[in-house]
Amino acid sequence: MRGRRLRRTQAKKQSAREEREESQSNAFYAEQVPPVPSEVVSRILNALGHLGSQRFALPPFSDHFERWIKDVNAALSEFERDLPVAVDQKYRETVAKVMSDIQGAILRLDGTEKSYSEAMAKLQQELTLCEHERENLEREYRARTHVARKGHEDSLKKLKSDLDSLDKQRLRILRKKPSIFERILGRSNIQLEENTNARESRKAKIGGKERTLKSDLENLRREYETKITQLRERQQTLRVELTRDQGAMPNDALDIRKEACAALSRAVTEAVTRQSPEITTDVDNAQ
Repeated sequence: MRGRRLRRTQAKKQSAREEREESQSNAFYAEQVPPVPSEVVSRILNALGHLGSQRFALPPFSDHFERWIKDVNAALSEFERDLPVAVDQKYRETVAKVMSDIQGAILRLDGTEKSYSEAMAKLQQELTLCEHERENLEREYRARTHVARKGHEDSLKKLKSDLDSLDKQRLRILRKKPSIFERILGRSNIQLEENTNARESRKAKIGGKERTLKSDLENLRREYETKITQLRERQQTLRVELTRDQGAMPNDALDIRKEACAALSRAVTEAVTRQSPEITTDVDNAQ
């Protein structure tokens, strides 16, 4: 008979929860290395220097300002967390005043930018309306011109038809040999004269219609030119205002933000100097 096989000892696999708890336990017992004060100060000053020189490419700047304020507060919070011993009453008062001033300045800039954006949008809207009005004027002018020409052509159809009939009648009169009775009475001459008078009357009416059409078209043209000229002048005025206002476009407040970050940097440096002068010396040597 075969002997009993030796069994290998099997290690129990840890569950995910056990591994997480063990990792947290190891982290709890890991040695906490305190931050080096000079490194903290150098890092915060560099961050404030970067924020003070940060440019914002395109408006609107309100979103950039809001993010920038958050970044400045984050840098100050990091300093106060890593070097709490340097945070005294004078530091808090200085930081509170600088942040209040910069937030007030940015709030005013936001209001200016909003007013500017509304004014620009209004000018753009008026320019768009002028463009639509110009298109409507052109369509209206073409439509009224078409109606005038169409009415003229319709009124001429009857006159031209009558004139054609009179021309045919004249030919018949001229070709027809008058009888002795007609020659005696001169009836053929009377018919020819009546035909001639009728034809001249129709021609005169046609000429009058053409002069009336020409006059109507000239009036329509003058009316259109007057309106379109006024509209173009209005558009030019709006474009001048738009160009002028674009020159007054709000900027990204670089000078104000740079001055605020410089004041905050001085507040940090002075706070550290009051607590530990050697820290600022280490920072200056490192830089």
